[in-house]
Amino acid sequence: MYSKTGNSGIVYGGDVYSESGSANVYGGTVQIVNNRTGTEDLHRAVTLLKDPNEAIQNKGVQALRQEGNLPEDVLRDVASLLKDHSGDWHVQKAAVQALHHQSALPEDMLRDIAVLLKDRNQDIREAVVEVLGQQLSLPEDILQRVASLLNYFDEDVRSAAIEVIGQQPFLHEDIILQLTALLNDGDESTRIQRAVERVLGKQSNLLEDALLAPSSMARNWDIRSAALKIISRQQVPPEDVVRDVVDSMKDRNDEVRHAAVEAFCRLPALSDETFCSSLLDMDSEAFGTLYYVWLGRSFSDHLTWCVEGENSTINLPERCCNVPFEQLKRKVYEAQKFLGAPLPSDSE
Repeated sequence: MYSKTGNSGIVYGGDVYSESGSANVYGGTVQIVNNRTGTEDLHRAVTLLKDPNEAIQNKGVQALRQEGNLPEDVLRDVASLLKDHSGDWHVQKAAVQALHHQSALPEDMLRDIAVLLKDRNQDIREAVVEVLGQQLSLPEDILQRVASLLNYFDEDVRSAAIEVIGQQPFLHEDIILQLTALLNDGDESTRIQRAVERVLGKQSNLLEDALLAPSSMARNWDIRSAALKIISRQQVPPEDVVRDVVDSMKDRNDEVRHAAVEAFCRLPALSDETFCSSLLDMDSEAFGTLYYVWLGRSFSDHLTWCVEGENSTINLPERCCNVPFEQLKRKVYEAQKFLGAPLPSDSE
């Protein structure tokens, strides 16, 4: 239960925590009693972070976190503990945790925090990544330091680094390529690859090198399928990417083949001319997949093929295009043959 005291300090269960930090804490929360100024009490809370008792350190962390936006002089007080050389890593960890809810830390302070990304202690590294992840935007040099952990041996650190990167509004091309490399790594865990897919899925203008390989080379079918969904949202798909999507229609996994057809239909920057030429250039296996998926969709979606003179108009929910009828007729015949569907000649 909280109580007040004539002296300014932090009160918990009737005990006042002052600069000596001498007390035992077993649970509960901390309250700052403001008999002088709030800033003075916050500075006193910082002193708790230096206490050898980890439970008291945690109470200091709680007191600082509940204040929301800390004054800069208090932030500097906390930041000074990031360079603690006492040998007690708990002090540095407590200091980092106290900054967890601060979303606009000064750049020089962010650089001091980023230095700890390579600390030998995993708890400190993870706490640092969490703080950096709260920032609205990170300077490029700090973001590069986070990206350097994408190849770190500890999967939890890699995952945390990906989370920080994914919260940034813009990613430099070299970071995107590093993320893509994780998708193509046959030894990487599914957990990491799924985290990468979520990050890349937020980007609307990925590089060609970042788009090509994942849809066909990723070890797990769900990653290949997810990569195709990323491709379908790109504004400027290179020609090689379109070929990669068509090749994915021949994937051994049914979900990936369906995702490839959806990506092909939805590419926002694919012109009708390129769409039609790519359609007619498909081999029987790729076109057979597309024909099969379209046939299934025709029972639930607005999907029609109409013959108008020498042209066949394909109406899809995503687009509409005209294809020479005789060429399309031959493609459909090849697809039916590939799929083993009954053909007119079979009954004659």
